[in-house]
Amino acid sequence: MSAKACTLAAVRESLTPEQWARLERINPHLAAPVARARQRGELVEAHAQRNGRRVDLVAKGVRLDLTPNARLHPQQVARRRRREHQVVTAALRGIVPPAGPWRVVIVRVGPRVLDDDNRTASAKGVRDALAAWLGVDDGSDAVRWEVRGEVARGYAVRISVEGCE
Repeated sequence: MSAKACTLAAVRESLTPEQWARLERINPHLAAPVARARQRGELVEAHAQRNGRRVDLVAKGVRLDLTPNARLHPQQVARRRRREHQVVTAALRGIVPPAGPWRVVIVRVGPRVLDDDNRTASAKGVRDALAAWLGVDDGSDAVRWEVRGEVARGYAVRISVEGCE
């Protein structure tokens, strides 16, 4: 049996949106810690939906900022990649992937623009999770990967997986 830490993010993830809204109405002092947790990337809201041959996923709060220039301890990098992988996997649970070959567009949303090689490196955890969901290796020729950047306040990831039937 694994014990889950009693953090604000853990409590938030265990509640439905309606329950969380009710809790915020009862406890308005939660707004500031929630804003800080969201800014640090501890609070993530992810959902995915299938539209015909296309699957769209939006994960608000996911920070794709692990670049070769970050110079973090390998355990910190592994922990953050694992978290990205978990968020994407959980959002795609129950959704059947479209038939391949695929075109995958990953859009990193953040307060600043990353250059091409840093954008690609920062999306590695998301890319691995998507490849596992599709049932292929992330270096497979069946998948055409595109990583784009967008400047906005806050952090998020938008993913589009399109089957090329």
